[in-house]
Amino acid sequence: MQYAHSVSVNSIMKNLLQFLKKPYLYLLLVRYSLAITMLPYAFTKILRTQFVLTSSSLLTPLEQTPGTVLTWAFLGHSPWFEVLLGFFELIPALLLFFRRTTFLGAVLMLPVTLNVFLINYALELWDATKLIATVLLILNLLILFIEWKKVLGILKLMLSETRKLNFIRTEWLINTLIITLCVWSFCPGLLNYSRINDELIGDWFNNHPIEWVQTEERLNDSLITNKNLKIYFNQLGTYNETGGIAVSPYQYQLDRGNNTIKFIYQYNHQSFSCNYKLSGDTLILERLVDKENPKKLTRTFTKRIMNMQPKI
Repeated sequence: MQYAHSVSVNSIMKNLLQFLKKPYLYLLLVRYSLAITMLPYAFTKILRTQFVLTSSSLLTPLEQTPGTVLTWAFLGHSPWFEVLLGFFELIPALLLFFRRTTFLGAVLMLPVTLNVFLINYALELWDATKLIATVLLILNLLILFIEWKKVLGILKLMLSETRKLNFIRTEWLINTLIITLCVWSFCPGLLNYSRINDELIGDWFNNHPIEWVQTEERLNDSLITNKNLKIYFNQLGTYNETGGIAVSPYQYQLDRGNNTIKFIYQYNHQSFSCNYKLSGDTLILERLVDKENPKKLTRTFTKRIMNMQPKI
């Protein structure tokens, strides 16, 4: 009896170990875990309840808005796009529930989980969402790892030579020349564009443009109280301002030799010129506002570098 009992226990243990070695068991656990976890995220997007901002977030100036709020505002800006993202998560999740469509679901889910993973880490979202994104990507990759034979078969099919390739060296030469010409044609211009950084604009490429804040305005000797005006010189000669009482110009032309700035309006293309003086953090603009009865308007501005953390 003891021997029979020992044989029975050994048999059960052996069968259990064999069962635990079955890949489909782990595939079952992984695919159900990924599918069940993705379903709530899919429905929150389809029902448009995920990317919602509070009123306090909308009232915060853009410069002071955290990256998490900007991400939520971007992803929730277009209702149909948010719903589309939900279906991109829902359809692969449903496919993961069925054995026959598991591999297809994992393939379709990979761009989704990889995109969520990259967004969380690149945009510095919350630690909890980073962890969730990492786990979801790992589960997705585990399914493809378990189904490695199918992945390998697809790669072989894609890279197999279905027919003899002629003129392969010529093809390489032509493609190399085309790619080189394309890169040569647009890269220098983009590099020069990214290097725009001067005393009026600031380092806009690294997110540190200059905001010129008006501190004083005089008409001849009369002091005008208007300290709400802020002006911005942008790259490629564009210009805008806030806090003014009139329509602002949209373009400027800088003449460093004569120390003048020409401002141009958008609709009627009329313009006016100012003499400017730039000394350290102070910019002074002067112009005549009435040629028949000469009146000189003088505006003084102080430089503020945007997105610069204050020194403690």
